[in-house]
Amino acid sequence: MKSHGEIWDECLEIIRDNVSENVFGTWFVPVVPFRHSGDEFVIQVPSQFFCEFLEEHYADLIYQALARVSGNTNIRLIYRSVVDSTSPKGGGCDTTK
Repeated sequence: MKSHGEIWDECLEIIRDNVSENVFGTWFVPVVPFRHSGDEFVIQVPSQFFCEFLEEHYADLIYQALARVSGNTNIRLIYRSVVDSTSPKGGGCDTTK
């Protein structure tokens, strides 16, 4: 079984082939794989804005890459925001798919 880091690295290879180098460096290099458990894959992002931007502009690409690499078409992506990590809810964006 692949680790969350291995899964994310393979996803990044797919994503890199589908976006410009500028977009990749700005929006995907700062993302850190946080946890993979069952159907949930958690990535850590620098801010709430970062989460919202990725969800609005690149969610389909991320989900397709995750499903392909993990072999799980039911995988749910959960964002965890570093800035919000001290909040009572544990941080993160409200958006999951």
